[in-house]
Order: sequence, then structure tokens, then C-alpha cells
Amino acid sequence: MSSPKALWAIANRYRPRGIKVTWREAGLTPAHADKPKKHILSPRPDTPIGLQYFLHECAHIILDHWSNEMELYEEEYEAEQWAISTLRRHGIRVSKAMLKDAKDNVRSYITPETKVRPHIKRWLKD
Repeated sequence: MSSPKALWAIANRYRPRGIKVTWREAGLTPAHADKPKKHILSPRPDTPIGLQYFLHECAHIILDHWSNEMELYEEEYEAEQWAISTLRRHGIRVSKAMLKDAKDNVRSYITPETKVRPHIKRWLKD
């Protein structure tokens, strides 16, 4: 398990330049990133799950999700994949609960009419 100081160091490495971050208590309001307003709202990255949420929001900005024509579920999938791979690259264990949370987030953007891309459908199956 990484120390809170190590988790903050990872967060600071990926924090997009020129973006204001407002820290909030986990569970109060959904995390979000707003590129036009240059703002991220996120739980503090002093736990692995807090860091996962923060990295997910950074991913929306880093992957420039405001400049594409992707479906929302695809943007969420990309942001979840980016956050998870970044955690793993830094040796942070991604628990089953963290993975379930990521998949539930992507599922929340899928309606019965949504044509889900096959690779995302496979990922959601597990």
C-alpha cells in the first residue's frame, strides 16, 4: 500500500497545468472535470480510490474529451482505462471494488438503445 504522500506525488505528476482543483469529501457530489472552466472537482488523492477518481478526471482533460465526437460511455471508458493503467504503472493495486466502481460508472452512461463497442462490452462482462 502506498503512503498518502506517495499518492499525492502521483496526483501532482498528472495534474493538468492551468487547471484549478477543488477537493471535496468522497461521496458528497460526483467528481467532474470542466475543461472550459479549467476546473476539476475530486476527492483528495490520499487513498487509492481517491487517486483513481482524480486521475479519471485528469484523463478527460489529457485525452481532450471536449474536442471529439465520442459517445459519453466511450469517454468514460477511456478515462477509466487511463486511470487504471496509470495506477498500475505506479504499482498501485487496483482492487475488485475499484474495478467494479469503474465499470459501474461506464454502465451508467449506457441505455438499452446504445450500441456498445465490442471491446467495451467484453470489458464490462467481467
